[in-house]
Amino acid sequence: MHEVADSALISLVLSTIQDHKQNVVYSKFIYLQAALARDFVCVPGEEFLSFSAALKQLTQSKILEVFEDELRILDLEAVNYLGGLIKPSLAAFNIVLSVLQECGDRYVTLAQIVTLTQLKAATLWSKRIPSIRASFLSTDPIKNAFFTLEDYKILIKKAKNYEVIYQELDKVVHEFAAYLKTPSARRNRL
Repeated sequence: MHEVADSALISLVLSTIQDHKQNVVYSKFIYLQAALARDFVCVPGEEFLSFSAALKQLTQSKILEVFEDELRILDLEAVNYLGGLIKPSLAAFNIVLSVLQECGDRYVTLAQIVTLTQLKAATLWSKRIPSIRASFLSTDPIKNAFFTLEDYKILIKKAKNYEVIYQELDKVVHEFAAYLKTPSARRNRL
């Protein structure tokens, strides 16, 4: 997965947003890459190189083309497939977000969020919700999401716990919601 993660991120962005201008796709790519930095290999400060390499891979594979400053989809099925590869990681992260929202506590601990997230993931998995996987029960993706939220200053470390900044949490929830919907990319009109 690490080999195609950046191409999958670009594909997910293209399958989600209407504006396929290269700079818009790049800014969304950076956001998602940072959010999933603990799940996939990425080098801080080299986001543009990662984006450019993935874009080159997608254009050489005839999945996309760059026309002026716009990315055009040539192989819609491949874009939707690649974008779908990232969705499980976002879905796991999203469970942590929803647990924090539902918890409503001003202060939380890592242990509390891990436990609540595992319980929620188990409940969702037992209902056979297609986007939920048994791997979501693992502590690694939960901790990765938790510490990413700390990096984003949504969780502020205190002496024995973390303060939740709900206004900032709501922004991330809103941003992730767009990527977790199931729209399909559409081929650009020529």
